[in-house]
Amino acid sequence: MLINSCNKVVRLFFLPLLFLVSCKNDLTDVGVNINPNASQLNQQTLDSFNWTCTSQYVDSFATNNLSSFLLGAINDPSFGIYSASIVGQARLASLGRGFSDTSKLDSIVMYLVLDQNDRFFGDSNTLMELSVFEMLDNLDSVYYSNSNLGNLNQIGQYRGKMYTTDSFTRVFGSDTTKTLPSIRIALSETFGKKLMDPSNGNNYDDNSIFTEFIKGIAIVPNENQIAGLGGISSIDLRNFYSEIVVYYDKEKSKSLIFSNYSNLGNLYAQKNQPLDLRQQLSDSTHYDQTYAQGMGGCQIKILVRDLIDSLKEYGQDIVINQASLTLTPKEGFELDELPFPKRLNLFSLDSNGNRNITEDFFTNSLGGFFDESEKNYTFMITREIQSILNDFNFTGLESNHGFVVSIPSDNPLEASRLVLDSRKNEGIKLNIKYTVLN
Repeated sequence: MLINSCNKVVRLFFLPLLFLVSCKNDLTDVGVNINPNASQLNQQTLDSFNWTCTSQYVDSFATNNLSSFLLGAINDPSFGIYSASIVGQARLASLGRGFSDTSKLDSIVMYLVLDQNDRFFGDSNTLMELSVFEMLDNLDSVYYSNSNLGNLNQIGQYRGKMYTTDSFTRVFGSDTTKTLPSIRIALSETFGKKLMDPSNGNNYDDNSIFTEFIKGIAIVPNENQIAGLGGISSIDLRNFYSEIVVYYDKEKSKSLIFSNYSNLGNLYAQKNQPLDLRQQLSDSTHYDQTYAQGMGGCQIKILVRDLIDSLKEYGQDIVINQASLTLTPKEGFELDELPFPKRLNLFSLDSNGNRNITEDFFTNSLGGFFDESEKNYTFMITREIQSILNDFNFTGLESNHGFVVSIPSDNPLEASRLVLDSRKNEGIKLNIKYTVLN
């Protein structure tokens, strides 16, 4: 279900005009803006509706343009095991082979810089296993969250912690370099010798030739070796110090980097999901406890079944002053190691089940951020509800096909999840303030 906003072109055409008229007012109070005396009119409130809430799969999405890349695996008692692997095209930091025909390999090491701007999820003390592979097939130009790795040749392994806040010190000969917190993975001597083999010298003349020689690198967590909760880190793969370094002849080195010109991607997987979640993913009936998960996991569908029936008795003589949708996580499912998402996304659904941006998206008042004091998320959907009502009043079209709540795939990039209390008027509350004009 890719986001499809084509059916809102006509409405979006008028948004700049509407913004110019109302930019000095509260954009959530649509009815009040239309009539300054609306507060003195017959304003009423609706806050009791019939719901259908269930969890459903998230369609795959492109992961090549992410701000950073997730790596690791978590064994979550509420969601099962979910993992994130990285694929990347290693490129030459500088053209030219550098090695002589008699050069001797000292070691070859991969450094992965941790992105401190995004949260670590899981137990930072967990020892994790990672395997590093040379990819034997050409990399895709675009990777999706459910893409396959293809044929692989293992060239390294790591066992250790997935997160630290300590700076990393590299010592090479008489040189000492301090970099951002990083993971260090020793790669195999066989791979190092392949890179240094004199018969491969022409592969260093150009990056387009080199990426045919070394097609790509995959870093994959061993999800069968999770000790405890596990953990997922955010990797700043484009950082200059995220690199593969060949050390040779005691005092020389050559670097391969992952740059903006590289094909990069995140691959996600889920397994061993609890029975309740698996049942919902293949069902469309209502559940009082629903699930949303990042990393291509699952999302929550919310259908207000009696929305039009609750509003249509006034026909065209009704203005929505304010509509808010509040979502409250179910108690007992937040862990210190697995905090709630910073924010949620809200989409409307069309008749084909495709996700669309809501009418309130461009008003800067949509919301969806976690309120630490109230422990909930609130979306302002005034214009969306008015649009649904207008569609019915003026065309007879039923455009209320439900909403989808999902965890962002980036900005912020999080391995977060949410268990929602979806009981009627408990964990989910729709509050509509409206005015009858006659």
